[in-house]
Amino acid sequence: MNRSGDHCRKNVTVKPDPSPDILLSGTTTLYTTFAGTSYQWYKDGVAISGSVSPSHEAVATGTYYVSVVDSNNCSGRSSNRLVELNISVKPIANGVSVSLYPNPAHDKFIIRIQNDGEAANQIRIYNAIGAQVRSLQIQEQKIQEIEFDVRNLSNGVYIVKVLRNESLLSVDRISVQK
Repeated sequence: MNRSGDHCRKNVTVKPDPSPDILLSGTTTLYTTFAGTSYQWYKDGVAISGSVSPSHEAVATGTYYVSVVDSNNCSGRSSNRLVELNISVKPIANGVSVSLYPNPAHDKFIIRIQNDGEAANQIRIYNAIGAQVRSLQIQEQKIQEIEFDVRNLSNGVYIVKVLRNESLLSVDRISVQK
């Protein structure tokens, strides 16, 4: 109230903070349908570098959530969503199966190749932008385990290709987290 007895009136609108839900598509793709202006995904309470879109591809077992900012510049976060990923084992044409473990890898991982037909003879590893970071010629054996040291690789997701004479037998992902 001012001296003359006039009153000042203000309208205040209170809006709730965003409360996004996390949905799962397939076994590894997390997404929210909340229409935010910015997003940040977290795994086990730590922000995932570069994961700032409405969806995130989980590459390791953990508890995930998303933080969003809406058009009113208010922020909120989803509830936690547990994603469990098992060792990757993929049967491949021509009687070849490939396992990668542990995933995520901290200092090393093992590629186990079982050949019931054509034997693999090469492994190639690519980073997230498609650049080849490792290549290894391997002996053609029925069952083999190859250990890869990842201590000199950056954290991130890598693509592992298993080939026979330049023909692709298997493609899989390994996550490096140190």
